This record gives sequence, C-alpha cells and structure tokens, in this order.
Amino acid sequence: MNWQSLSIGKIEEDLKSDISAGIKENDILRRKKKYGINKLAEEEKLKTFKIFISQFKNSFVYVLAGALIITIFLGDYIDAIVITLAILVNVVLGFFQEKKASNVLELLRKTATPMAIVLRDGIPHQINATEIVVGDVVLLREGDRVPADIRIFKSDHLKIDEAPLTGESWPIDKKIEILPIITPVFDRNNMAFLGTSVVGGSGKGVVVSVGKNTELGKISLQLTEIKEELTPLQKKIKKFSLLLSLFIVAIVFVIFFIGLFLGQNFLETFLISVALVVAAIPEGLPVGVSVALAIGMQKILKKKGLVRRLNSVETLGSATIICTDKTGTLTEGQMQVSAILTANSFLERDGKYFKKLDFESKESHVKVLKIGSLVSDILIEHIGVSELGKYIFHGDPLEKAVVSASLHAGLNKIDLDKMQPRIDYLPFDPICKYSASIHQLENKKILYIMGAPETILSLSSVVDLDDYNDKMNEKWKNILGVKLDEFTKRGLRVVGVAYRFLDDDLLNFDWNNLIGDMVFTGFIGFSDPLRSDVKESLEIAQRAGLRPIIITGDHKNTAIAIAKEAGFIFDEENILEGRDLDAITDEELEKIVDKISIYARTVPAHKLRIIKAWQSKGETVAMTGDGVNDAPALKAANIGIALGSGTEVAKQASDLVLLDDNFSVIVSAIRQGRIIFDNIKKITVFILKDAFTEVNLIVLSLIFQLPLPILPGQILWVNLFQDSLPSFAFAMEPGEEDVMNEKPENKVSLMDREMKILIFIYGISADIFIFVLFVLFNNINGGNINHTRTLVFMLLALQSLAGIFSLKSLRKSIFKINIFSNLYLLAAFFAGIIMMLAAVYIEPLQDLLKTTPLTKFDWFVIIIFAIVNVIFIELIKLFFRNKK
Repeated sequence: MNWQSLSIGKIEEDLKSDISAGIKENDILRRKKKYGINKLAEEEKLKTFKIFISQFKNSFVYVLAGALIITIFLGDYIDAIVITLAILVNVVLGFFQEKKASNVLELLRKTATPMAIVLRDGIPHQINATEIVVGDVVLLREGDRVPADIRIFKSDHLKIDEAPLTGESWPIDKKIEILPIITPVFDRNNMAFLGTSVVGGSGKGVVVSVGKNTELGKISLQLTEIKEELTPLQKKIKKFSLLLSLFIVAIVFVIFFIGLFLGQNFLETFLISVALVVAAIPEGLPVGVSVALAIGMQKILKKKGLVRRLNSVETLGSATIICTDKTGTLTEGQMQVSAILTANSFLERDGKYFKKLDFESKESHVKVLKIGSLVSDILIEHIGVSELGKYIFHGDPLEKAVVSASLHAGLNKIDLDKMQPRIDYLPFDPICKYSASIHQLENKKILYIMGAPETILSLSSVVDLDDYNDKMNEKWKNILGVKLDEFTKRGLRVVGVAYRFLDDDLLNFDWNNLIGDMVFTGFIGFSDPLRSDVKESLEIAQRAGLRPIIITGDHKNTAIAIAKEAGFIFDEENILEGRDLDAITDEELEKIVDKISIYARTVPAHKLRIIKAWQSKGETVAMTGDGVNDAPALKAANIGIALGSGTEVAKQASDLVLLDDNFSVIVSAIRQGRIIFDNIKKITVFILKDAFTEVNLIVLSLIFQLPLPILPGQILWVNLFQDSLPSFAFAMEPGEEDVMNEKPENKVSLMDREMKILIFIYGISADIFIFVLFVLFNNINGGNINHTRTLVFMLLALQSLAGIFSLKSLRKSIFKINIFSNLYLLAAFFAGIIMMLAAVYIEPLQDLLKTTPLTKFDWFVIIIFAIVNVIFIELIKLFFRNKK
C-alpha cells in the first residue's frame, strides 16, 4: 500500500482510526486478527541439541559411518571402535566450536524498542511494542525507537536515523506532505519505519503496517526464505566422500570375489578384505579437517573475528568477490567535517582533524566554525578534565560533527557560548531548511543561521571576505555556485552559514522577517570518512585475487568519492544505479555484472540480485554489512561478514562478525582461511598417499597370490600413530608467507591435479619398492613371515613420518622450509618414532601386532628407504615448480 500518497483523512477512513483519539480498546483483538501482530518472522532458534545433531550432517561422517558398518560386518571390532572414536571427535569438535560462537552472540529476533506510547480512547498509554496494532496513533520523541511502520501527520522538527535500514549516514527530516505514488520506499519522508530511531524533535503518526508487513518485516521474511548454499569446502568434501565411498565398497567386493576366484580359501580372502577396508579408510582425515577448521576459528577470534559456523572458516580463503556496503563498513559510520569553503579560502582536514586555528582571527573559515558551533543545539557531556577526547556530544550528527571539528581546531563551544550567550533559538525547519540562533556579542546582538547551501545563498546580500565584505552580485553567486558544485561532486553533504548584526533595541520579533540580508560566510562539507585500514586492506585483497564491489544506498557522487579514496580504479561504465538495475532482467545483469564495480542508490533486493548474478558465474561471494538492510544479502552470500557494532539481525544472518569493526580483520580472516585450506590439502595428501600405498600393497599380494605383506592391526597402528598424530599437527601449521599472493581456490574438487599426481606416482613407486623388498626379505628370512611383515610395517611407518617435513609446503623445497616453525609437528614426529619402536620391542605389543625385533641391517634398509622417499617427493614438487 502506498500510504505516503494518501491524505491523513483517507488513511483514517481506510483504517477506521481517529488521529485525535486513537483507536478503541475493544477493537484491538479484531485488528490483530485482520492485520496481524507486531512480530517479525523468525527462524527456528539454534537449540543445543540441534547444533549437536547438525554435526552429523557431514559427508565425512557419512563415509566413516559406512566404514563402521562394513568393519562390524567383517568382524573387525578394534577398527570399528577406532572409527567410532573418529566420528565422535569430529562431531564434538564441531559442536563445541559452533556452540561457543552461538553463546557469544545473543539470539535477537526483534529490533524494536520494548515500549511505545500510543493514544487509545483519547488517553496516552505506554505499552509493549508487540501490542501495537494497525490504526494506533503513536507519539514519537527523541530517543524513541520507531515501533512499526507509521504515516506521520505531525512533525515538530522530527528527525529519524534510518541508517540501520537504508544505510544512509545522516538523519532524515520528516514531513507531513503527501508524496507521489511512485516515490521510492526509503525516500518517503512522511513515513517512519520500524527499527529506526528518533534523533531529534517529536511527532505523531498512525500505524499503517505491523510485524511481517513492515519494510523491516519484509526483509526478515526474506531471511527465512533464503536457502543457505553449501560452502566450497562442503562441496569438495561431499564430492570426495562420494567417490571414496564408492571406491571402498567397490574394491572390497572386487577383491573378495577375485580372491575366491583365484582359489584362495574363504578365511584368507576375508582377512584381505578386512585389511583393505582398514587401509582404505582415512580415519584421521575428517578429524584432521575438523581440527584445522577449529584451530583456524580460534586464530580468527584472536584477531577479533567471530566465526559462527565451523565450515565457514575455509570459505573465507575461497572468496573471489567481496561485495561491501559503504556506510559503517568502508566508512566509520560517523559524520565528520571534511572541508570548509569560503569565498576566498579553502580549509581541509589535516588527517583526522583540522589544524589549530587562531581564535581571534578574522579569517572567514574561522568565522564559519564559530557560527556552526554557536548555532548547533548540542548537549555536551563533560568527562574529567578539560582535554580533547573528554567530551561526549549528544544531538544531530551534523551538528555534533561541527562542534567536534571546532573543538579540535581550538574553538571550544563551551567557551564560545560563554562569550556569546544565546538569546533565542530556532530549530531546523525542513520547510525553511535552516536553523538559527541569536547571541549577545559584547554590546551587540548577532544572528547566525546554518542550513541548506542554496537557501543560505538566497538569503544573503553580502559575502564575507575576511577583513571586509562585498556585495553578493551575480559574479559572486556564480563563483560560489561553482564551488558548491565541486563540493557536492566530491560526495560531500554541504551546509551553508551566514550572519548579520541586529538592532540593539530588538525585543519582540518575527523570525521570518528577521532572517534576510545575511552576510554569507561559507560552506561546511561533511563526509562519512573512510576507515583508516580500508585502503591497505583492499590493496592486499586485490593482490590476493579478490575483486571488491561497492553496493550502497548512498547517492552516486558519494559512492564515487569513497571509491576513489579507497583506491578503486573505474570508469563511468563501471557504475550502475538502482534505477538502472530495475530496468534490466536477472539474465541481463549476469551478462554485465563483471563490468560493474560500484552500485549506488540500491535497496536490499538489488544486493540479492547482484550476489546471485556473481554466484551464477561460479564465484564465491563475501558480503560485508552492518544494517538490517544488509541481512538478506549477508545470508545469501557464500560468506556473510557483519560489523560488531551493526544490528543484531545482520549478525544473525552472517558467518563472520568483526567484533571491533576493524576492516583489516577481513583480510586476516581471508589469510587464515587460505592457511586452513592449505593445511587441509597437506593433511589430505599426507593421509591419502599412505592409504593408497597400503591398498596397492595388499592388491599386489593378492594378484601374485602371496601372503599379506602387512596385517590389518599393523595398518591400523600406522593410521593411528604415524598418520593421525601428524595430521593433527598439520592443522597447527602457521601458514606460508606467500599465501596471499596466490589466486583463490574456487574449484569443486578437494584435491587438485598436482595432489592427485603426487599421491599416485609416490604411491605406485613406493609400492613397487616395498613389494620387491617384501618378496626378497621373505625369501631371505626363510619364510619367517612375521619378521618380513614387521619390516614392511616399519617401512610404511617411517616413510610416512619422514614425508611430513616435505609436505610442510607443497610450493617450496624442503631446504627452504623452516622445519622448526611447527613444534607440534616435531612432537608428532618423535611420538610416531617412539610408537614405532614400541610396536617392535615391547613384548605385549609384539604379541598384539605380530611383530619381531629387527636387525641393524633391517633398520639400515628402512632408513635408506625413508630418505629416498623424501627425495622422491621433492623431485615431484620440483617438477611442478618448474612447470609453473
């Protein structure tokens, strides 16, 4: 319904309400049934049990569960216990990490204030905001949160901060006039919207929409309807797990029937099948991945980034597009005076503040700051001694910015007010478009005004030129008009200031007759400044192969100014406005989306379309934001990033929350995401190369109809102590220095081509060598199969441990790696060596694992084999480095 285009009388008629008395108490129930209750659409809350159960919805867990069933069926209960423990570790790690994140953020489903004042039966009542119904007359005062969507019919200088909903960084002056039916939603200045805040003046309005029918409610409803996409890692794991499951099932059945076909007895074939299952199942892989994600989650938290879902950690490293809101994300979300422009001078901020000014100077820019401070109706809270940074300002954001700028330039409003006591004050009037105040200056009275620049220029007959004044002729009007255009093209919000001396005997007066023949003093340009760390962070992100996109509700010039300051390189063809988006279809947007770097004057629906257009091209999209208007896009994005100071709705829709609003946390999180994926790749290669080697070794023994070269229990020992411990330690790897110089990993497969080749070539070559040694030593040992199996057992164990240092980096040679950078990996190496020796020389373990002590020559062969394997891995890595 286009309430902004209807008269108040028509609205009273349609809603059967009375703006002078409100609705009747006995009509409330009927209105609730007809129009709904004042509550937003809610998603089901994350209960502790639901978080726990969700951990089982994991492709790796499915693989382990299938392997568990197979091992139980084959009667291998020891391995079944190990797999069960692997499942539990995987689930428990994910549960505690996500539960911790859930506890840090309070689950919030409402942004309205709990209480509101309404008229019912002509009497004001303070009620819970959820009890408001359509037709209620609401009283709005400074500091109130707007409790529903309201059509305003009375405005006493009413100003509302709509930043949480629209992204606009300054308050909106509210009017009561009827607006055209085609007026965009957030340009409807005669409306107040649920979730926004009154920052000045007062007013009254009639409730026209509640709950899910409000503009905020529509956004909340979108959140419940948006289906969350699988993260890139989840997609990779899902594909990998499916292939692994099919491989395990297929190979067990094939080998079992081949064994029977070759005439081997059932028991021997059964033992081979058990050995294959044990060898093929990478029990340590899912646990290693979970540990890597959990460690990454903790490291990001130390950098003041809260990851809400475990699987989202790696997604950060896969991001290829960063769609960022402007207000409060790229910018600080607080207005500051950026520059002062007078007829003959220009003063710009020196960094964050203006340079110190001479209080007694007659320079026009000094007068501009004095006038701005004196006109501003700001409450100043004084804390401690009179020093900079010891004041808190309350009031209009623009006026706070003027007073703060003046204070830092050496013009303290408290002192100015004492020197020029205020006699009278006229608050900002949206019709007249200025505010004014009269002050006593020694034995004279002086009038100051501040407001819309065009208005101030039209009211001025004289222009201030520091030491003297000149007539405001056409020449000056043209010069000042050009300067004003330059200001607005920079994306600045501009006000003008002027003054005039009044008659000393002035007592009773009419403001309308008083204001005129002013002395124009200058323009004040305001901006929402770029965050100090944004430019550097964006440069790092771009070097890392990420493309930043600005999507803002602000005007085009404002967006362009911020983009230039942030270091964006773009042309006019790279900019698109909301109205242009409305004129094209989703298919047309997909064709041009890669050409657009800046979107201005957008609404929430536009952000969703842009994100989906990028996702349709296979890109992994990160979206930053802080307002309610950002929430649907945050949820639809592959990785939603909310500011800690943002709305709770935005935080709930996000995957990552920046606890201290520091934009550099995003870069740190992306870097950590890449480190995590690198570590997962290392874990995957490390575990699968051993599993592949073990499977091939067993298959070779079957083909050549030889005894098993290694027993299931021995394989399990290698998997537990020589594979699992290092895989956990790989999760602690600090990351390589050049990790942010690589392009994002955005492939569907968990393993790239290099990883597959490394595993295949290494596995085949190691199998040939081990199998030859097995045959030779079995003959040399005169058929002492236990001794030969012990040798093979140790060959597999030590080659696994020796390879961990080569796999610390898949990009660099072992000679360029600091092998002491990860003490956990060193500890895992030595623990693995101890467990190797224990398996061979501790008598109870000899009985359990069917091992025998080895000779010095045996150990010599084992060590040489391990060294050769390290050299072989390095040669494979060298081949790929040279190829690149």
